[in-house]
Amino acid sequence: MCFNCVYARPLDVHKGVVYCEKLGTLQYSDKSGECPHFTKVTLDELLHRLGEVGYVYCASCGERLYSDAEVAEHLSRGHSVLPNEPFSDEVAAEEAPAAD
Repeated sequence: MCFNCVYARPLDVHKGVVYCEKLGTLQYSDKSGECPHFTKVTLDELLHRLGEVGYVYCASCGERLYSDAEVAEHLSRGHSVLPNEPFSDEVAAEEAPAAD
């Protein structure tokens, strides 16, 4: 549910978890039940954002999309395309053990 909400910012390190800009907290994207703040992303919002900043983000495959055609293609595949940039967990990278 969360991955189709305008307030969702997926975490770049933890797949399946989003930062909710409305609640100011982390949420599991597969949580059950209705969120009172859920607002589905529309194609118009995505295209508006695309025109503003030059790209939108596909949470399903982790890619930035730079054209109307790319957005339409990813949506037709059932992907979750969001107007928001992923939320970066800068601490996770520092705490992760080295792979030596």
